Amino acid sequence: MWKVSHSYYNEERRHVELVAESIEELKASKEIGFLNFLERDISKDAVDRVGFLRENYDQLAVVGVGGSSLGSRAFLEALFTGGTESKVLFFDNSDPLGFEYQWQKIKDPAKIHWLIISKSGTTAEVLTITDTISDYLKSSDLDLSKNATVITELKPNYLNQWAEQKQIPVFGIPEDLGGRYSFFSNVGYFPCAFYGFEWDQVKAGYEWALKHNECSELIATSSLQSFEEKKHISQLWFYRDRMERFGEWWCQLWAESLAKKTNKFGKRAVDVTTPMFCRGASSQHSVLQQLVEGSRDKHLIFVRVSQSETGGRGLMNPSLSHDFLPVNGGLGTLFQAQARGTIESLWDEEIPSIGLITSQLDPGSLSALYLIKMLAVACLGQCLGINAFNQPGVELSKAKTRQILKA
Repeated sequence: MWKVSHSYYNEERRHVELVAESIEELKASKEIGFLNFLERDISKDAVDRVGFLRENYDQLAVVGVGGSSLGSRAFLEALFTGGTESKVLFFDNSDPLGFEYQWQKIKDPAKIHWLIISKSGTTAEVLTITDTISDYLKSSDLDLSKNATVITELKPNYLNQWAEQKQIPVFGIPEDLGGRYSFFSNVGYFPCAFYGFEWDQVKAGYEWALKHNECSELIATSSLQSFEEKKHISQLWFYRDRMERFGEWWCQLWAESLAKKTNKFGKRAVDVTTPMFCRGASSQHSVLQQLVEGSRDKHLIFVRVSQSETGGRGLMNPSLSHDFLPVNGGLGTLFQAQARGTIESLWDEEIPSIGLITSQLDPGSLSALYLIKMLAVACLGQCLGINAFNQPGVELSKAKTRQILKA
């Protein structure tokens, strides 16, 4: 599915050996939630529930913040087929204007189902958005509880108690599965299956990436080197449209997992890079100038899809582009040349990068990319001696928010 397209890093043997050993340790462990997906799989009850929703509702609205929605939203937006974007909507922010904008996409309030997701069951945004939806529906004489499904941990929390009182079906999130790692669970299954993607393809991509670790290993080894070189930014550059949301998911995965104040031994943790993402070829007209002539503090990862570089109509008689396009060339020809030109020009300036490439982007290859990234990040956590599965840095903001609301 995915292979290494290039690597302009001189990988140090100690990094290669450490990463390979760490990945094998992770795969052998039973304590890493996202690596237990195949054993847990999706329950028959969940499959039946999605079947019921597909038969009785025209739209699905996902109410979730961060990892509770970002993984599935990124997956769907990358693979949306023309004109069907509104089949699954996402209410993932407390901005009231954003809420109104999403609400306008609802075709019939009686024919939309609400999927409410919060791992802890206490997420302020999710609970408040849910109350807001309930108020909006009452004006149409509709009861949210009659058209809702909840996904949360199967233990006492606000969301679970509310669902029990309202007799709303509840589906679980394993306690060892953090939000940013939760795509391979009910969190990802419900939106993707409702949209119409075959979950077996997702499983096939996961299985492939679990067996083929070359891409994960390269990301991890080059990252370790970038940390030692005091790089400041890890930049993921997609040469494929509609991948911006995946970039947001990757930024969350990277930042929450790796940016830690202390390691497991109570000592100062290694400073890691800040994640960013770009889209080719448009970003060549914005950030490329800084990459070439600015600070040499970037760790670059290119992601390419051959389908985008070979597709498109060949132009028989170009009038404007004939000076640079070959015979029968077109947008795909230009796109491939731009990807290669960017990578090679950076290398000519002694700016290293790595690259991954796949033949086409489909549910299998995209889910494989999810696991490639998760495994690389978990491996880096192992190598750095940090907990890659918590996020203590966001708790203070939550506490301050509650203080302000109660003042």
